[in-house]
Order: sequence, then C-alpha cells, then structure tokens
Amino acid sequence: MKKTLLFLFVISSLLNSCKKDSVSTYSEMIVGKWQLKSATPEGQYNPCDFEGFNNFNPDNTYNVFDACSNASSQGKWIIKDHVLTIIDDIIPIPSDLTIISLTKSNMKLEFMGSVAYYIKL
Repeated sequence: MKKTLLFLFVISSLLNSCKKDSVSTYSEMIVGKWQLKSATPEGQYNPCDFEGFNNFNPDNTYNVFDACSNASSQGKWIIKDHVLTIIDDIIPIPSDLTIISLTKSNMKLEFMGSVAYYIKL
C-alpha cells in the first residue's frame, strides 16, 4: 500500500512539474514577431489581416501592427494554464485566447470560435 501511495505521489509530482514547464516554455516560445497565415472561419478576415504582425516581448508587453487600418497598439500579455491573456493599453479589457499549439515557429490560437494560425517571422 505504501509503495502504491508513493508511486502515485511521484507520478502526480512529475505531471504537475510538466504542466508548469510547458506553460513556462510557452512564455519563452511566444516571444518574437508573429504573422497571421490562415484563420477560420475564412469569411471573417480581409487580405490585409495577413500583412500585419504581433510582437510579444520578453517583459510581457506586446505591440500589434494592423495593416488594414495602418495603426499600431500595445499592451501586456500573460500565459497561464494554456491561455494567453492580452490586455490592450487603450481598452484595458482582458481577452483570453486558448493556445491550441505553440512551437518556436508556429502558433495556433482559438478565440470565440475562430482559430488563427501564425508563423514566427
């Protein structure tokens, strides 16, 4: 019985440490300049939406260039439990985006039923 409890404790500890590492790794991997490459549903996007960029900085700030309006904005970001939360400096309402996948060169996010695929520039 003690061996079983010890085994379960060790497995639980390993799983929890992996979860923390993956979120920490996400915070490291997201740093950089990203460009939207594809999104669904397709009808909600204009061709100019694929010409802008999102830049996530190591200090948890970000800036966005919207090519459609030729305007920039900035704010803060944080990742917790596979959720990327961004808060714009002008309209400080948090937006939660679910991280579907994130590698050093690709990112897939879900927000309100829309899925966006980004590549790192």
